[in-house]
Amino acid sequence: MCRAKLARFLTAIENAKSGFGELTITLLAVVFARSLLEIFSNTQAIAHPSVFLLQFPIWYLAVFTGLSLVLSYTLKREIGSATKVLITFSFITLIPPIVDLVVGVKGGINYIYTTRDIQTPIVEPLKVYLTFFFNLWRLPSGVSPGIMVEAYFIVVLTFLYGVLANAGVIRSIAASILSYTLIYLFAIIPYLVVKLEFALKGLKILSPYSVLNIEQTCYIFLSLFIFLWALKARPQGIKDFLVSFRLNRLLHYFFMLIFGVFIGIGGVWANFRSLNYSKFFLLVLGLLWAEIGAVAVNDMYDIESDRINGFLRPLVKKTLTPEEARIIAVCSFFLALLGGLLVSYPALYFFFVILGFSFVYSAPPLRLKRVAILSTLVIAVLSLVVALLGYEFTNEYFPHPIINFPQKYILGILLIFTIAGNIKDIGEEAGDKAQGVFTLPVLLGNQRARFLIGGFVAISYIVATILLGASQYWILIAALFAIVNFLLVLKLPHGNIIFYLYYIFFVLILLFR
Repeated sequence: MCRAKLARFLTAIENAKSGFGELTITLLAVVFARSLLEIFSNTQAIAHPSVFLLQFPIWYLAVFTGLSLVLSYTLKREIGSATKVLITFSFITLIPPIVDLVVGVKGGINYIYTTRDIQTPIVEPLKVYLTFFFNLWRLPSGVSPGIMVEAYFIVVLTFLYGVLANAGVIRSIAASILSYTLIYLFAIIPYLVVKLEFALKGLKILSPYSVLNIEQTCYIFLSLFIFLWALKARPQGIKDFLVSFRLNRLLHYFFMLIFGVFIGIGGVWANFRSLNYSKFFLLVLGLLWAEIGAVAVNDMYDIESDRINGFLRPLVKKTLTPEEARIIAVCSFFLALLGGLLVSYPALYFFFVILGFSFVYSAPPLRLKRVAILSTLVIAVLSLVVALLGYEFTNEYFPHPIINFPQKYILGILLIFTIAGNIKDIGEEAGDKAQGVFTLPVLLGNQRARFLIGGFVAISYIVATILLGASQYWILIAALFAIVNFLLVLKLPHGNIIFYLYYIFFVLILLFR
């Protein structure tokens, strides 16, 4: 009788109409409450905005997203249902500071899960893991009574959730152990990061500056967990999204980032080893999320034109809904900004600009992609901003104000991608015309537009080679590439291969000029 009531209670939670916004705000409210209470119970709690507004939220978001994956896979529950149950019971995270205040350990407790000393053998954290509930002798530092009570609750309630969900005893035990293990691994991230960093530096893989902190590590896991969460929630929709993903655009912006870094390190590739590899990876990850968000926004407003052009994108196939695409865009933009913030404040600003231009390019009321030349000018400006982001990133290691970015490259980027960027519109004129998007193929017709765009692409090769100061031999090679690309623009149904040839040419010229 009691089990039936509890099962109905869990079913009600799983079937609740709670949306993405309500669940996120609820979790953050609990996280901030926990942070506030911990000031009074944890002697090492840091009342600093970077901890309250950055480190704690990222840590908890990563842990809760990871736990929802654990519960979904082990207990065979829908990922959304498992997430609703987790967030409903997220108040459990308030237990440690409350219990520790009630217990009243004199002078408070220093919450330490394991040491950051690289000399500590790996077996020590393993002992703490296996004896987590029996560490009272470590007071006034270590695992507090409140944390132990919290761990008991998590293990027991996870087991009960599995049993009440008819997942079986074995699966319920596995879910409890994996949930406990995930939380413990996140708790000892400082130790694991130090160990990994020490090992990589010993192999001379990392530069002296490449130091990961807690929030950066959690951000990487959060990015991975959110992707896996989405894949679990909408497997076919996410697969269709990945298949239709504009890889050439992502490679373009990655190349512009590398170009900005190249200019920032004085054009000497050997200087790249002096940069912070960890932060550079965060920049790349942030750009990836920015592009995912931009694609999601673009697909939301291009459903009809994609259908006319025969592009089998997820919103056309209805494997994703516009509302789900909107959630993908919001989450992706948030993760892009978060990645920028974890690198530096200037990087955060650049990501705001990147996301802003990406939005107004695709979305009303401006929807600048509707206007020929102006649409490619936006792409050119975005390309320049990403290059400036790379240039600014190097400023910490090779000091230079951003106004020192060479003006010839600014003009070159704006000119080249404004004229050559029109290649993206080839093969899409039917859908663009139906939607009132006035690209060159729509305005001039297919053949005349191809001739003009092919000329633009050919000119851009010569202009870029001259601006990069390459030798006369490279001008001859650029002329060869220009002729080949001109002919391809006239013949190919789409311009994707033109992008890849462009990148190959510029990689070669930067490496061997």
